[in-house]
Amino acid sequence: MMQLAEAARRLDPWAVTNALRALAQHEEKKKTGGIAKQLRRLIPHAGQDPGQHKALKHLHERTPRLQLDDLQLDDHVRETCNELILEQLKADALAEAALAPRNRVLLTGPPGNGKTSLAEGIATALRRPFYSVSYDTLIGSHLGETGSRLQQVAHYISSCECVALLDEFETIAKERDDDDEVGEMKRIVASLLVHLEHLPPSTVIVAATNHPEMLDRATWRRFQITLELEGPDRAKLTEFFESRQRRSPRLRLDPGAAAATLDGASYADAARLCDDVERQQVLHPEQEPDDLFRRRLARWATANGNYPRRPARHQ
Repeated sequence: MMQLAEAARRLDPWAVTNALRALAQHEEKKKTGGIAKQLRRLIPHAGQDPGQHKALKHLHERTPRLQLDDLQLDDHVRETCNELILEQLKADALAEAALAPRNRVLLTGPPGNGKTSLAEGIATALRRPFYSVSYDTLIGSHLGETGSRLQQVAHYISSCECVALLDEFETIAKERDDDDEVGEMKRIVASLLVHLEHLPPSTVIVAATNHPEMLDRATWRRFQITLELEGPDRAKLTEFFESRQRRSPRLRLDPGAAAATLDGASYADAARLCDDVERQQVLHPEQEPDDLFRRRLARWATANGNYPRRPARHQ
């Protein structure tokens, strides 16, 4: 433990890795398998294979903190995610019955309504590393370059228990019948489909897109779970503001008034309003919080008043 603490103090990643390995070996000798297994998950796999160092150039890792309970989710979305999490946590029991947990999720819906946050919430619940693929480095200009990098990424995330997010999934999974697509991109889609099918059950892949109509038709069959995250109606926005106010005691607002003003907005817009109001209330404690909220809300109505109205769903 002291070795790990000293390595963290020095911000030395190699020393941290060595300390984690030593701790895991110590716990294995004590036969505390659960703790040892969790420590092994934290050990970076890069270094075992030179190609994995290259893969890290195309992956952005961040510590997952969001809880599923922090998100406004429809009941069926929450229930499905809880089922996925349970299957992953009980993978050994499923294996004894010759079954595997589901591990491939496709999220669709308009921007700003929680697709990335949901992927992070799954990683938090599973206590696994959370990666997102960086397309600006993944997609190359030379023939075969993108396919090679995609293979490196697939190999890396397959080597560890993690949650990996493919945001803006249509970027690399575009319909192959599109006449505007060159042969190279069509080969990338074919390669991607193969990699998806060969991911181990312990690697959870979450693909997200705002443009499901652009996806290659064959990609849909590769996902065991497909969820649509819709934009909130006024009632859902009210619930969001009420929840945010409970979690932020300093925040003073009228949930109903805020929801009426932001009717048609996304959850991301609603969160930005809350952040804006709370900042102002902290910076101006001499002002009446309710008055300050009304002024900020009026400013938002003027600056952002043309939110697209959420279409009514057919019964």
